Amino acid sequence: MTPARAASISIENLDGVAIPQGSLKTFDVKLEIPLDDLIPIQEIQLNITGPTPVSASFNPFLTQITKSPQFTSITLVDAVNPGFGYGYGYGYGYGYGYGSGRTQSLTYRIVLDTSVGPMAAGSYQAQALTVTGDVLIPGITSSLVSFSITSIVTPTPTLAPTPTTATGGGGAAVVAVERHLPQLLPRLQPRR
Repeated sequence: MTPARAASISIENLDGVAIPQGSLKTFDVKLEIPLDDLIPIQEIQLNITGPTPVSASFNPFLTQITKSPQFTSITLVDAVNPGFGYGYGYGYGYGYGYGSGRTQSLTYRIVLDTSVGPMAAGSYQAQALTVTGDVLIPGITSSLVSFSITSIVTPTPTLAPTPTTATGGGGAAVVAVERHLPQLLPRLQPRR
């Protein structure tokens, strides 16, 4: 027999990432529950804390979604053995003993648009969790994931030197060519 696996939720492709301010970042939230467990998931929540906090909540099959505008897309991209019953099938799955070793999983693709708001540069943390709606069956919480939004540094424009007059060794004035260029251009054009 295979040892029973515990239910889990994780955030993938976001930990340790530096996102340039004003750009999009795509990452996944993955929910895995052993087939032997009956966990009545009503909602999945995604919370991002930092200088510009954002959040989203949705039911397993995305028929109800509430989200901050920075989340431009939340899609279900993979469903393996999707036997999730949200609000039904109460059971007590504590993860003890042995089970089939098979899991059911749902993977959600999330797109975060840092230009909306815009999201401020700085350090952020993200965490996903499930809500069961049953006090006897606790939800599942992911590990904290850290990432940052980096500000885009715009180079300071370099100003062209202003025309100046300098005095040379014999006392003659040297004048920058740019000063006389507008007067010389008409003379340099070919005659018709």
